[in-house]
Amino acid sequence: MSDLLSSKVAVVMMATGGINFEVARQLGQVGARAVIVNGRTEASGAAAVARLKESAPATDYLFVAADASDGPSQKVLFDVAQERFGGVDILVHAGRSPNPSGGVKPFTELGPETFEGAARGYFLSLVYACHYAVPQMMGRGGGAILAVLSDAAKIPTPGESVVGGAMAGAAMFIRTLAREMARHQIRANALTPSLVRDTQAYDNVMRQEFSRKIFEKAERRAGLGLPGPEDLAPMAVFLCGPQSAHLTGQTITINGGLAVA
Repeated sequence: MSDLLSSKVAVVMMATGGINFEVARQLGQVGARAVIVNGRTEASGAAAVARLKESAPATDYLFVAADASDGPSQKVLFDVAQERFGGVDILVHAGRSPNPSGGVKPFTELGPETFEGAARGYFLSLVYACHYAVPQMMGRGGGAILAVLSDAAKIPTPGESVVGGAMAGAAMFIRTLAREMARHQIRANALTPSLVRDTQAYDNVMRQEFSRKIFEKAERRAGLGLPGPEDLAPMAVFLCGPQSAHLTGQTITINGGLAVA
């Protein structure tokens, strides 16, 4: 398994911590040739790359700073992939709102800066990333796209009207893109977790009273226990690799039994 992805180049967005850091780590462990990781600051990026190289020293890890909530700024990631490695084979996208500390709130308490930011950060940022990645994948004879979303895309949750709408749009975009890109041997799938322990997103929702009350109840429904990044990453690697060569257009939920969707 250590050479499963030996010729592949990946771009992993928001990979200095949480779910996508673990995805980047495990991509290296199955032999990815190179993994370009993304975050907002050079300091966090350098620390992440150092840890990743310890885990998979044969993989060429590079950090490129870019704001995942700003679609056009992502272009630099794919420029690096093209210039250094001839293009990208794997895209693992995760979006972010530019106001993540805003948390989960009733719709009437959301201002335009918050709901516009959520639409850009969770939906348009994915569209932009695919806009840059797909032509490179076509030039390389195929590829795999994975969007890390949320089960807010499937399950209406109080306080997540705009986030859920943006996530649902992203999920439909992935399904439709999968249909369009199949003839180019490009697959597109999505992971839709709910609460994920040991992540900044978990800390954010538990920090505020309104969202904490909602998600504490949700956490108690997870009969298998909340998953952590290490529980989601193997599925991500599977969806990006040759073992899932005939799987595309799917949205897969890993949430410890919190809900069935």
